[in-house]
Amino acid sequence: METNPLVTEEEEEQIDLAPTEEIIKKLPDNSRGYLIPTLDKVQNVYRFLPDPAMELLMEFFNVSRAEIYGVISFYPQLRITEPGNTLLNYAMEQLVLLREHPLLMRKFTTNTI
Repeated sequence: METNPLVTEEEEEQIDLAPTEEIIKKLPDNSRGYLIPTLDKVQNVYRFLPDPAMELLMEFFNVSRAEIYGVISFYPQLRITEPGNTLLNYAMEQLVLLREHPLLMRKFTTNTI
């Protein structure tokens, strides 16, 4: 079994796969049309897509690791590493507006948020 180099063995051992198994059980079949919604549901449980969960999905959907990673890399909202406690989504318009607010800009540039 190949492992994700970004996830340590300790982290892999701590992952409870029961939620992923429940998600798979609720699927009507293993057609690839359910792959993206399933990845999204699994990520909603763990906040990212852990390698052991992806292994289960690879077996269920009968797809390779390359195919799974191809889907994940195409959709920016899907992630294979655990995010930090605070997720910051931004758009360029907001960044332009941010320049006009010196206090907020100072907080961002000094990492004190």
